Amino acid sequence: MESHRVLVTGCSGFLGRYVVQHLTLAGHEVVGFDLLEPKYPIDNFFKGHLTDKADLERVLDKASVVCHLGGIGDVYLAEKNPALAFRANALGSKVLADVCAERQIEKLVYASTWEVYGKSNQNPIDETHPCNPKTTYSISKLAGELFIRGADGLGGMRAIVLRLGTAYGPLMRESTVISRFIRRGIEHKPLTILGDGTQFRQFTHADDIARGFELVVSSSAPSQVYNMLSDEAITLFDLATQIARHFGTTIDQGSPRLSEPPSVHIRVDKAWTEFGWRSSVRFADGLQALIDAPEEVGAKRVVSSG
Repeated sequence: MESHRVLVTGCSGFLGRYVVQHLTLAGHEVVGFDLLEPKYPIDNFFKGHLTDKADLERVLDKASVVCHLGGIGDVYLAEKNPALAFRANALGSKVLADVCAERQIEKLVYASTWEVYGKSNQNPIDETHPCNPKTTYSISKLAGELFIRGADGLGGMRAIVLRLGTAYGPLMRESTVISRFIRRGIEHKPLTILGDGTQFRQFTHADDIARGFELVVSSSAPSQVYNMLSDEAITLFDLATQIARHFGTTIDQGSPRLSEPPSVHIRVDKAWTEFGWRSSVRFADGLQALIDAPEEVGAKRVVSSG
């Protein structure tokens, strides 16, 4: 396998950390870039902002391939601060794409999201389905995606977009539904489902996502959009049931979240055909591992005084 010098933007984030580790283990020389210092060891780290061309020019001198995971990934923060989300996800992606083209980067791989599809007009859907996002986060990610795709071919660069499933795994954000449910379970409090619980997600383990980035970096996959999600569809009711059963707590129902992305089943065959990726972590196994180690999602074990 040919090794590459790979820049990972957003290296200090949840998924960025996994991607850095997978690329390093695969023998690539990895350079990290982020506004925040990483909380794990990385040999080559540069602090900077995605919208600062000088910061990017300095660090891109050290790379031939870029995995772009930088930006605002928290949907709640995006709704609270749309200007920040668009500056990071849209403008940041535009500046990065332009500098990558100028520096004749070989390949730019962008972490997009399944949420850019919005409401589907059929099930299941593939990469040809129109995008009609409604939330601040998903609109900002689609804007970034369009800037990345628009740079394809400039300076000989290949631009590849990965529309990722809802990521989970150790060290995930504490604001996610899985983290919240586990914390409530440990506290023996009811788990509250917003809506009727039939809404579903194709939760995809961070290890699987990072392996997908490594496969794309190492492959000759063409410049296209690829869905990269687990093919398991898990309802919020099923998620809550597994956690509530383990901790011996109950499930409540609350009002639907206004910004709730619609449920849509997304096909992933193209990623398998073009670069040999499919998910390998069963959701039941991945979730059980988090339940068994709740500190990985910011929850503290309850220690009996008896």
